[in-house]
Amino acid sequence: MKIRRANGAVRLVQATAAPVTIAGQTSIVVILHDVTELQQAQHALKRSHADLQRLVAAQDSVQDNERKRIARELHDDLQQTLAGLKMYLVAIGEHLAQAPARAAPLLAEAIRLTSAAIDSTRRIVSDLRPQVLDDLGLVPALEVLTGQFSQRTGIACYLEVQGVEVQGEAGQPELESPAVASCLYRVAQEALTNVAKHAQASTVQVRLTSSAAPGRLVLSIRDNGSGSGISASDRRKPGSFGLLGMHERVRALGGVLHIDSQPGSGTTLEVSIPVAATALRVN
Repeated sequence: MKIRRANGAVRLVQATAAPVTIAGQTSIVVILHDVTELQQAQHALKRSHADLQRLVAAQDSVQDNERKRIARELHDDLQQTLAGLKMYLVAIGEHLAQAPARAAPLLAEAIRLTSAAIDSTRRIVSDLRPQVLDDLGLVPALEVLTGQFSQRTGIACYLEVQGVEVQGEAGQPELESPAVASCLYRVAQEALTNVAKHAQASTVQVRLTSSAAPGRLVLSIRDNGSGSGISASDRRKPGSFGLLGMHERVRALGGVLHIDSQPGSGTTLEVSIPVAATALRVN
């Protein structure tokens, strides 16, 4: 049941009654237990469980869609290119002995198709896991990501980095934690995808900052778009699997994700992840 305190606060209480006999007099003793926090915790646990179920379903859906996308790209692009390459190589073999001059243009086309196949393979692999992230680290990977985003969408995308070295000593990436670098990269990738699809923006600002104390990396993506109403509550809405996935990625590393979106004022997504001070190169 609910009770209202003198200060107006409403609390949930659980009443327990028991008979008590003292000196021949039987009375009823009622004990009230304040269960407000307990019920709030139970509701939060139910929401978390529902979110987890949705996330598992979303991950299955995303993985299935990703497999379909890769299969489609391999069939429509790489497989067709390799089939054409094989055809030209067969023709070259037939002409080499009897008409070598006719083999030259066929060889040139075979070389072109080989280059196209290499480019297709490189693009597919990069979509799965950008090599620059492993080789050079987070900052160069973000530079490539923002540059490709601008070229692909026509939306001006600026990257600002403060307090993080582009590359550490002896060619090592600026972060010792691949999990943190991968998480921030994927969040930036998903956020920019959302901007391209929904924001109607002309400019995007990506900022990566760090501090040795208390040792945090902060990534923010801000656009000047329509402000599509994306907020923290939207992470619970059906279909917001990208946002939910970002939130879970960040939370798994002890970080927090905040989204501020106002109609007509654009959207700002900010991620803050704790990292050991030794894992940062602070300028």
